[in-house]
Amino acid sequence: MDLPSEENVFSYLSCNSENVFYVGNATCRSMINSIVSGYDLDNVLSFLEHNKVDKLCSICGDLFYAAFGHTDLKADLENIADFKPIYKYHSDCKPVNTFEVGSFNGIRFFLTPGYSSYLMEGGLSNVLVSNRGKPCLFDDFAKNGYKPLPEMQRCDVYQIIFLGNKSYGFINTWSLFITVIHNQDNIAVLETGCSAFPGVDEFYK
Repeated sequence: MDLPSEENVFSYLSCNSENVFYVGNATCRSMINSIVSGYDLDNVLSFLEHNKVDKLCSICGDLFYAAFGHTDLKADLENIADFKPIYKYHSDCKPVNTFEVGSFNGIRFFLTPGYSSYLMEGGLSNVLVSNRGKPCLFDDFAKNGYKPLPEMQRCDVYQIIFLGNKSYGFINTWSLFITVIHNQDNIAVLETGCSAFPGVDEFYK
């Protein structure tokens, strides 16, 4: 099965207000200050099912929706109740490809470092990744006992992109395979923050 896996896949992805979701209580990107939860994933799942988006089929016959995101999100996904990492898959159920990390309620997740994030475009947060996890930018503030300015505490925003069957196709252009979205109603995008690495909160005390 051919699935998108690189950063050029969704370079020109356009979305409308109906298929973009935000984690927690956020209503826009600049308000995001939490991480993805099972509740957020269930909301996206309900949207796809309501739109009667057909599921993909794995080589072993399992039906699923595919979700794509950055590898930074792996730990947050694994902390969600009912998320099943690939090592807990049934022996008859194999990962679709090497990018697959696990599944949740019929959604399979494929993560790669190729996807970019929206640097510091989220809401204010003391515990989420900011500026791609580079607290050294705040080192001078911390050493001198100063707190970073509010705009320096905005979290990065990551997208998780959900696809079903017939949502996309491949075009071979100049020996490069580019993914084209066939139907915007067959996709959904969830925007989320990402848990910070250990010690980042020390820069905000």
